Amino acid sequence: MFPNQFYMPAKTMLPTAKKSINWSSLLNNTQKTLNIVNQAIPIVYQVKPIINNARTMFKVAGELSKAKPIKNTVKENVNNTIQDNNNPSFFI
Repeated sequence: MFPNQFYMPAKTMLPTAKKSINWSSLLNNTQKTLNIVNQAIPIVYQVKPIINNARTMFKVAGELSKAKPIKNTVKENVNNTIQDNNNPSFFI
């Protein structure tokens, strides 16, 4: 058996050691990422009030669904007074 066949740290390290950082692609990608973030920030500020209003609307709708129905007693009283009196009724 050959000892170099199973243990070769120098050969395995060479491909990564020879690679260098490509600064132009790194800066390009960073610039693209920052442009996307700069476009997303105003959208977040515009959507935030919509989400808060939606939460409030759901709370109001939940409270309205809990409320008991109100009888329309005013209309019944008006109809009774009109039928009892043959005189016209004026409402201001």
